[in-house]
Amino acid sequence: MTFKYLTVLSLGLLLLTSCGQEKKEEVKPEPKETKAGIVDEFADIKILQYEIPGWENLSLEKQKLVYYMTQAGLSGRDMMWAQNYRHNLTIRKALENVYTTYTGDKNTEDWKNFETFVKRIWFSNGIHHHYSTVKMTPDFSAEYLNQLLADTNTTLEGEAFEVLFNDKDTKKVNLSKDADIVLESAINFYGPDVTTADVEQFYGSKTVDANEPIELGLNTKLVKENGKLVEKTYKSGGLYGEAIDEVIGWLEKAKGVAENENQAKEISEFKKDSTPQNKINLNEKQTIFDTAEKKDELNVILKSDVHGSSEALKMAIEKIIHPEVQTKIILSDIGMINETDVSLAKASEAVLIGFNVKANREAKKLSEEQ
Repeated sequence: MTFKYLTVLSLGLLLLTSCGQEKKEEVKPEPKETKAGIVDEFADIKILQYEIPGWENLSLEKQKLVYYMTQAGLSGRDMMWAQNYRHNLTIRKALENVYTTYTGDKNTEDWKNFETFVKRIWFSNGIHHHYSTVKMTPDFSAEYLNQLLADTNTTLEGEAFEVLFNDKDTKKVNLSKDADIVLESAINFYGPDVTTADVEQFYGSKTVDANEPIELGLNTKLVKENGKLVEKTYKSGGLYGEAIDEVIGWLEKAKGVAENENQAKEISEFKKDSTPQNKINLNEKQTIFDTAEKKDELNVILKSDVHGSSEALKMAIEKIIHPEVQTKIILSDIGMINETDVSLAKASEAVLIGFNVKANREAKKLSEEQ
């Protein structure tokens, strides 16, 4: 399967590479002291702030270009949220309304846990962890959330409410060997009742012109309507059309302040295909997810004390050759073993190895529970 992402990062890279084509000498501003620091810390996340000096020395046209490109990326943000999980936007909007309008006691443990949960969702662009892909669960009760919803006149009900507290849609992408990767993954590239067999049959029946080859299933969502498989295309006037129109509008503005012809041309190319290209293509799933039908796969997570130890362990493990088992290092990092490492190990059925490091209290508790 192939994942392709068109995000603010992509737009920023376009801006940077295009700006590099202009060879005019620029007056370099006096170096300023850069301010950096942790502005927030919650769960396993630290938010860092960096100052990028020199903005005030850019011309107005360049500042506009950066602003327009940034807005284009932000305008498409909700498409990514929706694709990560079908209830993400409903949940986010409800929790944000509670967060911004609640006037009750904010010193309780429940409210602090609610704040942490909202921040984790913001950071991960949805209710599934940003790299373990496991669904994050709140450290407050359904009763407390219902009270917050009532106090702020906010609606969150049905599946969108229940999924926060039940055991459904627990993995954004289910990598288990025997799982139906489409049906049992919460990611929203396909309807919730579409199976791997449905997708393979649907696209297997289509032919591609060898003279004009295309990647089947790209920038579409395959759903069932009245028992029939139907493709919904990401486009202006189609699925995510309103957001795509906003992206196009900002790119038009950016094109008007482009610094050179090449940059304007590249912006136009983005405009032609301004949809998030993170569709799973089942025809290529073995090359990306590497399901290793020929060999059983042993996923490994490494945590060590220093980078030198980490690199030595990786090299040693990668040299292991076995006729029936292939090792695959899915994460190598330094520092204590935390709850996210344990969750990732469970989600990916991996062996978690710690070298000269200990597990923190939360990780120990979670490993005992699981």
